[in-house]
Amino acid sequence: MFYREFGFYPARDTTLIIYSLDGSGKVAYSEARMYNGAQWIEPAMFLDGDLIATGTMRGDRLIAGTEIKAPLVSGGKIIAGTVVSEDYPPAFELLPDGTLNARKANIHGKISANAGEIDNVLIGENCEIRGTLSADNIKGNLISAKHVKMRGNTFHHATVPFVKVERAKREQFLLLFGAIKARFYNNDKRSPLDYSVYIIVNGQWQNEVLIGKGQNEVRSEQNILINLNKYTDKVLNIQFGTKVHTSNGGVNWRANIAVYYDSLVLLAQNFNGFID
Repeated sequence: MFYREFGFYPARDTTLIIYSLDGSGKVAYSEARMYNGAQWIEPAMFLDGDLIATGTMRGDRLIAGTEIKAPLVSGGKIIAGTVVSEDYPPAFELLPDGTLNARKANIHGKISANAGEIDNVLIGENCEIRGTLSADNIKGNLISAKHVKMRGNTFHHATVPFVKVERAKREQFLLLFGAIKARFYNNDKRSPLDYSVYIIVNGQWQNEVLIGKGQNEVRSEQNILINLNKYTDKVLNIQFGTKVHTSNGGVNWRANIAVYYDSLVLLAQNFNGFID
């Protein structure tokens, strides 16, 4: 009967008042029923109106159809769909899906989470990261090191593959430690010409690291600082390149020049890492 009249089934603690009218349209008879989850029962007492109790109301359960107002509600457990503070907008809000919205939180225990975002955070002490840290900008001296050994003895072409690094969105420098040598091969007994050795980054000739003035061989043990800030490519391919200047002022791009080294130590500042 309830479903036929109202279109839904009763929930626990649903209250139903049945009444009849007399000939003048006034209530002649009424009785209350409450659904306990299994059947309709008659409550021991039904009060239609206001109740003021200055003492204590005791019971196993207290059901309120609209709201309960009290300066203090104490107990071991609160079960509710939504818990909201009285401020507007609320300073604290716990939603039925588990979402917690709060303006402030002071937590002195452990926090466990597997996803999320945090802005403007200060870590007062040590922080351990067991995975990979990716950042658009890091302030500080972050250094990656790599030891490079020569593959073979000499190279006889214009560019020598050297190392690759992965670019990041911050100031970047590459520092080379070790001896770099270049030799002009004059098998046809010609006098050595003037030649230079450069650092090439993604096809762009940048640092001139060795200069040979009519010498068969030149050697440099000075540290080489390479500024890579102007490059925007994700991967930077760094090479050695040679140029030989001809007598008429031109450049012989593929002269018989060998660039070689025993070993170099590379220090990269603010890089995502070396690529083997």
